[in-house]
Amino acid sequence: MGTATQFSFKIKDKDFSFSSISGEVLEVSNTSNVEVSSTSSDEYSPLSGWQKVPKIQSKTVNKCKLWIKTDDDHEHSINIEGFNVPVRVGHKVTIVYFTSQSGTKLASIYNHKTKQQIEFFDGNDIKKLYAIPFGLLYPVIGAPILFFMFAKSNITIASLLFITCLVGGVTLIGLTNAKAWKDVDVEYYANLENYLGKLRL
Repeated sequence: MGTATQFSFKIKDKDFSFSSISGEVLEVSNTSNVEVSSTSSDEYSPLSGWQKVPKIQSKTVNKCKLWIKTDDDHEHSINIEGFNVPVRVGHKVTIVYFTSQSGTKLASIYNHKTKQQIEFFDGNDIKKLYAIPFGLLYPVIGAPILFFMFAKSNITIASLLFITCLVGGVTLIGLTNAKAWKDVDVEYYANLENYLGKLRL
């Protein structure tokens, strides 16, 4: 079992890398806690008028803490937020981290004993790097308005052009982003599987 293996790759000319730490589970603690919070909102009633209405919300927070020992006899503490991890003391596991321009995050854990793999990283940080900003629409939708304002033309025509440019621009950017994000997802998981395939050997 390796203790620190790194794998670098590119997605659309941007650099990323996976790194990992592998070892034997010495201790595991899975916990689930219910967090309760309260908020209030203004609601109108014909009988009492406007009033503050309290709202209670609750959510379950899962956490896992692992202690693992690597082949070089070093012990490491791993904290995993949002998940309960199905591992037992004595299992061999590999913890995989993903590094991008946004920093390093926990990506996956592979249990060599049960052959289970759990994904933690949803890839949103990568998608942001390839997203076309909707702010590019401002000059596109503003141009017809300015043109007809200075030309003193029919405001109805300007309004129709504005709506057409807005809907067309939002649709085009949305479809372009969706295609780019799908391609990024495919490449990300292909590289992750390639990396894990080498670690399983």
